[in-house]
Amino acid sequence: MPAPTVTVKKAWTRIVLAVGLCCLFYSLMPFIRSADVSLLLFLLFIVAGLVTAALLVRAIPASIVAKVPPTLLQLGALATALSAAVLLHLYHQGSFYGREILSARFKDDFSYLDLQLFENGRYIMTSTYIVGEDTYSGTYQKTDTTITFEHFPVIHNDFISQTVRLKGNRIYFRPDYRDSSYYHFTIEHQ
Repeated sequence: MPAPTVTVKKAWTRIVLAVGLCCLFYSLMPFIRSADVSLLLFLLFIVAGLVTAALLVRAIPASIVAKVPPTLLQLGALATALSAAVLLHLYHQGSFYGREILSARFKDDFSYLDLQLFENGRYIMTSTYIVGEDTYSGTYQKTDTTITFEHFPVIHNDFISQTVRLKGNRIYFRPDYRDSSYYHFTIEHQ
């Protein structure tokens, strides 16, 4: 039977690996545009989170009883993984994109879609629905009457065209849409 010190150190090493996997899966989710791969990453994130919780429940009491704290290297690896995940999350939320120059929202009965344009030519579009949220980002070019997104489809389908039309306090999803009374963003601030 291994000594308690070795067992506790191995437990903390497993926790570092599990937290690293959690952070990796969480950080990769915003980069993936495929719904199937996104779902797989989300499920892997949940499993890695549950494994991490189970390992913590076992390691913390064992560490206290054996009076063997995690090493500085293990604590540093945990701090690095968590910090990287937090910084990537903040990046994907636009925290490092600069000043927001336009914010708009489209609401329907079960969901809403938010659009944020930043002065550095980047945008974030967040689709929030009953069971979750999807975030899309990229670059755009804006004129007085249009916004052209670099990537198409802008979201997971062609609901929003690559070039949208600005008119008053609205951004119409399609520049040629005849009945534009419903399918538009309402500009909240500009």
